[in-house]
Amino acid sequence: MQTLTANTRPADIEVLKPFLNYLMYKCVPVDKPAVEMTYQEMHENQPTWDVESMLRGTAHLCEITEKQKVMYDVYQPEECRDDPEKADVKLFFLPARQQPSEKPFVLLISGGAYTCVCSLVESFPTAARLNELGYNAFVLNYRVLQDPLFPKPQEDVAAALRMIFKNRERFGIQNESYIVNGFSAGANVTAVWGTEQNGWAKYGLPAPKMLWPIYPAISSEYLYEDGKDWFLTMMFGTGYDMNTVKSFDVPETFTDRYPPCYIVHAKDDPAVPCKNSEELKKLLDAHQIPAKLELIDTGAHGWGDGSGTAAAGWPDRADAFMVQLF
Repeated sequence: MQTLTANTRPADIEVLKPFLNYLMYKCVPVDKPAVEMTYQEMHENQPTWDVESMLRGTAHLCEITEKQKVMYDVYQPEECRDDPEKADVKLFFLPARQQPSEKPFVLLISGGAYTCVCSLVESFPTAARLNELGYNAFVLNYRVLQDPLFPKPQEDVAAALRMIFKNRERFGIQNESYIVNGFSAGANVTAVWGTEQNGWAKYGLPAPKMLWPIYPAISSEYLYEDGKDWFLTMMFGTGYDMNTVKSFDVPETFTDRYPPCYIVHAKDDPAVPCKNSEELKKLLDAHQIPAKLELIDTGAHGWGDGSGTAAAGWPDRADAFMVQLF
């Protein structure tokens, strides 16, 4: 396998070239796409993007890619006629180290403020650890930058799950037990997926066994005023109305059938206030739904598996909580 260092550019990794555009989908943090930057340059541009974490996730993805097919289409060609961007909805399959796996599979959904999907930073490093812990993992590349966007991300989650269930034998999936793990905007998708009104029940799918929302946004009420309008415009389009926004707020649509949660957030998050996670935990407690909240003092935003922060190792603790519950 190609040697990877902090000065490697993802664009130069031979085995990843067939799906390079989906590693950091539409992510152009400076004057060039993220995949054309070195890992060190990405870290310098966004300090919470940990170099070693990204390298571990990339190395694991390369290892699997050299052995088997990794990326799958979620939608069939005929389903893409109404919206050509459905062709960019992809699913990466990363199998558990030990097969068969008796644990629920995990669907990972990275963030990117609904303008991009930062899987190389968040989902792939986390999936690498989850594979070691015995989970089959699927990394979702979903639609972003559409006006309006919602409910397209939820539709993509539903389509991805149907595709996985339809191909259980191919993926070695034992049953329909699954966990959804999202980060930032992807954690917003995750939190909304837990509601019956806009998530699993709406799409006629089984409820997740658990949700693992990492620095999630759950409500328009709990966003910083600076940038709130921009973020809601990304989600609901130009000229959005608050009735539509409220219909997707988790506190407005929360029920007793919401799944158990493992939540992680930093108190100094400059992008998504930690109040979102605190309020989600209060809702879960009020409905007597099992939940744990890891609230770290510092860490800011965008750290994925927690490397470089006090949240490091959270996938292991989420796994332990899941095993304890079930």
